[in-house]
Amino acid sequence: MAFCFGGNITVFPTYVSDYFGLKNTSRNYSMIYQGFGIGAIIIGFLMASGNPLDPKKVTLSNGAVLTQNFTLTYWVLLVMVVISLAIFAFIKKPVKK
Repeated sequence: MAFCFGGNITVFPTYVSDYFGLKNTSRNYSMIYQGFGIGAIIIGFLMASGNPLDPKKVTLSNGAVLTQNFTLTYWVLLVMVVISLAIFAFIKKPVKK
């Protein structure tokens, strides 16, 4: 994760400014960057939700319950990657008027 996350952080501002222009780069980049936070929240809830068909729960000494719901999480991530690749394949740079 460290290699991919670091690469995205450094490349996204350039891509956003090339794609949308320099006029509102900071606003556009902040909207794009919110995807990291939203993704972290969604995947965090997925990881904590557990699998009702195969509950493998571990209770820690502080009362927290850990679940091992990696299969569902990886399927959701796979679908997101496929959608991202489809968007990347068909997206075109906007024409300036």
